[in-house]
Amino acid sequence: MQPSSLASRPEEPSQQAYGRAAVRGAMWSVLGVATIQGLSLLSQLVLGHVLARAEVGIYAMAASFSGLVVILRNGGMHRILVQRPSEFGQRAASAFRIALSFNLSAAVIMVAAAPGVAAIYGEPRLVWMLAVIASALPLQSATVLHRSRLMVKLRYRVVSQLDAAAAAVRYGLMIVFALMGAGPMCFVLPLPIAALFEWISCRWYARREDGAEAERYDHQQTAKLLSSVPWVIFGSLTVALTMQSDKLVIGIVRSAEFLGVYFFGYQLSRGIARPFVSSLTQVLMPTLSHLSDDVDRQSRAYLKAVGALSFCTGAFGFGIAGLAAPVVHLLWHGKWDASVPVLQIFACGMPIMVVSAIATVLLESRARWRDVAWIQAGHGLLTAVAALAAAASGSLALTALSVVAVALLSAIVKSIYACRLVGISSAKLALAVVTNLSTPAVCILVSVSIGRAALDLGIWISMLLCAAIYVVLLLLACLTYLRQPASEVLTLLLKRRA
Repeated sequence: MQPSSLASRPEEPSQQAYGRAAVRGAMWSVLGVATIQGLSLLSQLVLGHVLARAEVGIYAMAASFSGLVVILRNGGMHRILVQRPSEFGQRAASAFRIALSFNLSAAVIMVAAAPGVAAIYGEPRLVWMLAVIASALPLQSATVLHRSRLMVKLRYRVVSQLDAAAAAVRYGLMIVFALMGAGPMCFVLPLPIAALFEWISCRWYARREDGAEAERYDHQQTAKLLSSVPWVIFGSLTVALTMQSDKLVIGIVRSAEFLGVYFFGYQLSRGIARPFVSSLTQVLMPTLSHLSDDVDRQSRAYLKAVGALSFCTGAFGFGIAGLAAPVVHLLWHGKWDASVPVLQIFACGMPIMVVSAIATVLLESRARWRDVAWIQAGHGLLTAVAALAAAASGSLALTALSVVAVALLSAIVKSIYACRLVGISSAKLALAVVTNLSTPAVCILVSVSIGRAALDLGIWISMLLCAAIYVVLLLLACLTYLRQPASEVLTLLLKRRA
């Protein structure tokens, strides 16, 4: 697992190349997201029929705890390496050793804590599930270097293809294991296999792409990297808290079936948004990092990204919320109807997630790790408290609503800070977001009202009519008074020059 060919200094592209690479990266990321999400939805479609609600809840317990331990994965090396592209060559060998050390430590912690976690939730199968998750961590040590180098060299196409291939292995094996009767274990058994596949494929590509030898291990570089690790890890921990704390506390105060229904709706919505946010971060982080010395260009790029992407995610999220009830009912024959309110609330919260992610990327591109970490820490703790109080009431909708409300508060705080950092008016940013979200909101309300009026014609006709009217209304808006955000989206996807 040595990072053999990864430590050579990446080629420095021109400033114009940064813009073209970012556009191409956005295009490939969209394709990658579409592929990964299609595979995810396919696996969830099958698993939703095969698994019981309680079995999904058991996996949610394992995922929520492992998500807190996995923050140690790679020691934050990916962020550190990408944040300073020009220093990649000098840091590679040290970064590999640090990543391997952290991954082994995380695996040991997870295995050691597994019996206690199983006792708290009263579910013995968690011991084996956490052990399998832990086994995948060491295999990811060298992969982080391969991925980081590809990102530094702006090879977004390759990264998207590798992500899609690894997702195909993981989700395909999930379906196979579920059909074989593995129960909740079907979620975790593919993880070490997918990690091994990703490492082999990344290593093969790196050897084909680069022929330089790795630089020798440098103790000074290791010490320098380790000085940045605590805050990066703390930041990762706070992110994990925001994503997992609600499931952690729900699993303690409510039944596995209640958690399973909540998690199913959560996964349907966040499963769509999370790959998008991940690919968005991969594209924007190196791009904004390269512009960190030019505040004016960086501020314009930030404002344009927020406006265009809030419109996209608003249109997408509101559309999902409007069509959620008939789609879920038809796909799973009423088995998961109780998860619809959760899906709708989180789908409407997609723009919040994206606006928050863009602000985070901007802050991190300017090395504001500590500030991001403290904001995220407050977000995570408030999420746990809000979810605990709401879950105690027994309402799935109230639980989801409380989590989204906390996310909105966090997004506001980070966006205000980001605006002040690059000299943008917070009111200007807020106006752009609200304007771009109001049109999709009105369009979906009109579409759903017409669709409900046509229910006598059948649920399929009603659903298709609702979707068609929504798309037509959005297109009309884009061709008239929303030409600017629509053109910015097209520019992001199609423009060939910076």
